[in-house]
Amino acid sequence: MSATVRPLSPAGLRTSHKALAPFAEDPTSDMYYPSDSHEEALARMLFLVEERERCGLLIGPAGSGKSTLMIRLHQQLRRSGQKSCRIDLAGLDHVSLLHRVAVELGVNPSPNADPHELWDQVEQIIASAARVQQPWVLLFDHANRLRPGALSLLEQLLYSPHSRGIVMLFASRPEEQTALLKTLSEYSSLRIELSVLSLDETQSYVEFSLDRGMVTTPEFTRDAVQLIARISGGVPRQINRLCRALLLAAQADDRHEIDSELVLSVTEQLLGMRVSA
Repeated sequence: MSATVRPLSPAGLRTSHKALAPFAEDPTSDMYYPSDSHEEALARMLFLVEERERCGLLIGPAGSGKSTLMIRLHQQLRRSGQKSCRIDLAGLDHVSLLHRVAVELGVNPSPNADPHELWDQVEQIIASAARVQQPWVLLFDHANRLRPGALSLLEQLLYSPHSRGIVMLFASRPEEQTALLKTLSEYSSLRIELSVLSLDETQSYVEFSLDRGMVTTPEFTRDAVQLIARISGGVPRQINRLCRALLLAAQADDRHEIDSELVLSVTEQLLGMRVSA
């Protein structure tokens, strides 16, 4: 994939009327960038859902766009009329996870609901989905941050006798070999791995993000983008973090252009990293 960074306009600024901030910190569907790796991962996850496989695993380094990809998949499934929900597993224990799953499946449990009765309701919904051949798709994010006590509930879902009524996709970092990931490795029908952005993709990603920007933003020179790619390692979260700092620095200095000199300065002074030119 090749890309160019547009030259400066006569005013030295890029103008956009879209009401979205470039390089946002929190993942949203609007942040989805169709790199080769992300497009392939999305296609493979959709295939897993279409084939109604029981379980799939999305693996990628921190900040590689797993959450954004899960949000994108969730929205595509909902638009196509499929029953889908996205659940962040970070910090959830057994009780809170059971409540969250029940709520997402349409149950309205009281805060003091009996866990056994609640599980029976969840199983009934899954069994009903299996009978009509319209499975629920459960997208579980941050699987590596699940509390150990909640593992038993996910194992219950994996071993459910009504497996045709549910499809589960988990997103996790590769370096965290938790008990859950070991279990998922045994039962996953598909393991999908995200890679970081190449130099050309980083250039396109910066351009893509700026095109989503609010009001006006400075231009990035090609040398600046190449340096951003090297410093960030092609990880979208790190690209966003550095570019947000660069936009703030450029605004403070009333700059119409972000060059490699500013990238070095911001990286060393604001982010505490020393980089050779």
